[in-house]
Amino acid sequence: MDSAARLLAPSAAHPLGTDALGRDLLARLGHGALRTTGVALAGTVVCTLNGLLLGMAARFGAGLTEVASTMPRSCSPFSPYPYCLRSEGVRRRVTVPAFS
Repeated sequence: MDSAARLLAPSAAHPLGTDALGRDLLARLGHGALRTTGVALAGTVVCTLNGLLLGMAARFGAGLTEVASTMPRSCSPFSPYPYCLRSEGVRRRVTVPAFS
């Protein structure tokens, strides 16, 4: 803190100026952004790990046939139906014809 540099306008030494106590506003902005980014990253990691664990628990609880039937064709080459036919069947069941 520099009491002589109180409330200075932006300059080469202080690109965003200083506050009432003489602190550089750009440095304060950087410290706040670093803390915010760290908290956001930690929250993202925790949520991603929870989602992965819950998703894997559901897969481990299911039998092999249930897992194979929900995978796309590229992941499950031994599936009895090609992926495009399975998706076409789902589309036909969900779509309601306009004129019956």
